[in-house]
Amino acid sequence: VARTLPQSAAGAGTTVLSSEQVSVSLPAVSGNQNNSITIPILVGDLTGQNVIAYQTVITFDENILDATGASSSGTVTDAFGPPVVNIMANGQLGVGGFGVAPLSGSGTLVNLTFDIVGQACDSTDLVITNFLFNTGTPRATTVDGDFAIDDVAVSIAGVQNVTCNGDSDGTATAMPACATGPFTYAWSEGTADQTVSNLSAGVYTVTVSSANSSATAS
Repeated sequence: VARTLPQSAAGAGTTVLSSEQVSVSLPAVSGNQNNSITIPILVGDLTGQNVIAYQTVITFDENILDATGASSSGTVTDAFGPPVVNIMANGQLGVGGFGVAPLSGSGTLVNLTFDIVGQACDSTDLVITNFLFNTGTPRATTVDGDFAIDDVAVSIAGVQNVTCNGDSDGTATAMPACATGPFTYAWSEGTADQTVSNLSAGVYTVTVSSANSSATAS
């Protein structure tokens, strides 16, 4: 890393008591498999708090998200320039920044970037650890976030087999999960409803689609 935090931002072992508190949070977000996602660290009003540095470590499940970096462009810390980024093993992303002029305003402190590497229905907590403004003043009150993969998964339930060979009284129902509806259904025998009926003996396939993904089961 080309930049290092100054001494004023390196006091992780120092506790400074202050009545001032600033909220720092991560949102609840979702995304789709094999895509990238930007997740903001959000901050309360820093005006008058004399904040010239910050640092933190974000933890997450590395089997679901793969950290790729961070950006301060267009954020509260834009004037600090590119943040210091440390992508560590075991699902940890260190990020920090510093400048000369104190920060002001509220909104996005810094944007974190990830590749989505998990599977449909996977989710992970996004945990803020060891957050410091300056050497501890003002104090940060942190709220963790979470991430979920919004790809649809599907199973077939409610299967009623035919009464006798040659009958056509079987039924089956597609059960979507994880993604947000509405869903569309396409059964291999032509039905476009969630439940298919009047089936004869055989193997049937259904594809369930949401706005951003699809899955097939048989």
